[in-house]
Amino acid sequence: MKIIYIGSDGPLSCAPLKALLRYTERDSFENEFRISAIVSDCFNSTHERVGHIPVIDYRSNSLESLAFQHNISLFKIQKSLSDVIPAIESCQADIIIVSCFAYKLPDSVLNIPRIGCFNIHPSLLPAFRGPSPLFWQFRAEKCDFGVSLHRMTSKFDNGNIIAQKPIIIPDGSNSLQAIELLAHASAETLLQALPGFIQGAFKETPQDETQASYQSFPLDDDFIVTTEWNARRMFNFICVNEAPGLLFICEVSGQSFYISRALSYQKTAYSGFKACRDKPGIKNNQLVLACSSGFIHCELAQL
Repeated sequence: MKIIYIGSDGPLSCAPLKALLRYTERDSFENEFRISAIVSDCFNSTHERVGHIPVIDYRSNSLESLAFQHNISLFKIQKSLSDVIPAIESCQADIIIVSCFAYKLPDSVLNIPRIGCFNIHPSLLPAFRGPSPLFWQFRAEKCDFGVSLHRMTSKFDNGNIIAQKPIIIPDGSNSLQAIELLAHASAETLLQALPGFIQGAFKETPQDETQASYQSFPLDDDFIVTTEWNARRMFNFICVNEAPGLLFICEVSGQSFYISRALSYQKTAYSGFKACRDKPGIKNNQLVLACSSGFIHCELAQL
């Protein structure tokens, strides 16, 4: 079975590929499948030059470095996916695996592999379809996190489900920690499905459209938080989205507070801070907000 792997950089693309590569080194799978090519739109970050010779840092965690280490053809997307469609066709792949890839695959690519194209999506479909499911799950405090391996169709994230794996993301996780957990689950889910692909015997479950939801990329207003939320919800939303220069705005009694970081939350009031629903507690550039349930301790941005 010949596989083409399509992705970008980062754990959600690299972890499943690494898992596949480890399996190719096992005697029991040695002749069962091989990765014919890797397709990626991320490669400039690993390139440097010594004179006129391009150098790849094989220690980096990228699809490019993995292709180099394992002597696998790498098809680089320079401008659009159409750049590499002829190369993909030439591989005569049985299956295409996609994880964390920004481009929509056209029918001309979906129809290439004998078995089909399959995507690893970081939510438990059919809920939270779209490009940023983790953001919207934390914003809505929907804590049923997990990954789904599904058949790709002409519509985003709506094909039959092959396998799913739920996970727990602990309170206070930052984006890297959350993504690493999802990446590990993605690798496990792909390996779980691999024998079925090889044997041509795997179950497909149609998605329940009555439970489906779709969200696009977040806009600036989507980072606004409110004390109408409970403290745990606000804490986890800020923690997982915290980034340099990113501010979370919370308005209380007509006054806007600009939050750079969430420090903690608890059920009862913080000693030393007099905070109630219509008046936050402020001390030494720190802020305590009384939420619909519980209190959150934050760091104010230096404006």
